[in-house]
Amino acid sequence: MTEKEKTTTPYPVILHKVLELFRKKYGEGKKPSTKEEKEEFKKLISTLSPNPDFFSDNFKEAYSKAHYSWQELEISDNTKKVLSDPLCDPKNITKETDDFWFMTAAMKKFVEKEGNGMVPLTGKIPTDMESDTERYIKLQSIYRRKAREDMEIIKKYLSEILKEKGREENAIDEIDLAEFCKNCQNLFAFHFRSIEDEFNVKTSKKEDYKINLFSDSDSPLIWYYMFLSVDKYFEKYGHYPGDDGKPDYSKDAKEFIEIAESVCKEYDVADLFDVKKYATEMAKYGAAELHNISSIVGGCGAQELIKLCTKQRLPINNTFIYNGLKSKSLTFEA
Repeated sequence: MTEKEKTTTPYPVILHKVLELFRKKYGEGKKPSTKEEKEEFKKLISTLSPNPDFFSDNFKEAYSKAHYSWQELEISDNTKKVLSDPLCDPKNITKETDDFWFMTAAMKKFVEKEGNGMVPLTGKIPTDMESDTERYIKLQSIYRRKAREDMEIIKKYLSEILKEKGREENAIDEIDLAEFCKNCQNLFAFHFRSIEDEFNVKTSKKEDYKINLFSDSDSPLIWYYMFLSVDKYFEKYGHYPGDDGKPDYSKDAKEFIEIAESVCKEYDVADLFDVKKYATEMAKYGAAELHNISSIVGGCGAQELIKLCTKQRLPINNTFIYNGLKSKSLTFEA
């Protein structure tokens, strides 16, 4: 290479060449593991530079990203969770199962076989790396070709699973599969619970609630217990605390405090915050609906509906609480 060609070589190529040099000394398949080996690897980068005393931008990138050469590849936690979901098991897939789980099951086969424990290549490379146009496009085409090869393997597994479950082999559009593979490191699956499930929280889940309260002395979750208490109050008295049409709310407050303390004891959180203080505020509030709070909560609801209808973006999973006093919100899954 000329000096100009060296200074416009994409950094992944530099790292690949340095890794080849490293493996000539330490053996095939070897990666730097000790501190000394990593330092040696970085020194090898400078030996390829046209000017070892002054790195060009692409060699600076190679030096700063040297850790990619020894970093262990891992599947993201969210994608791992999806792959371990019972719905991902072909045994649990039926003809009516959502397309997402068919594609996930096919990808899982790829991970276990051709992928050697990794998901398919997405085909994406950084857009801001230092390089000339010709070699950037060539590098990009190499990544895209490999991504296409991976996708074709998954497509084969997908056709097999579809046929096995009584659907057409090409029932899932290739465009959808390509989009799925492109985002395979960012898969999410939400299992929502019903209102009934929420009101029958098991003891183990109560501990999760408590942990959240411990983490913030003014947690919005406190108001969740107040709303549970309000429902109990309404069942007993037929109106909300402080909303009986009388200017003096003290009687309602006293009755509501008793119910709130009972509910908080049931959830084993009565000792985590001042129940009387928050219950009094709730009675003082008198089930009022402030227009600015209503618009925020209504906007959140509308936004979630759009997400669910379009199947885009990540929806709120389970309980959402907005505290207008502190302008704080909380999404709580249990």
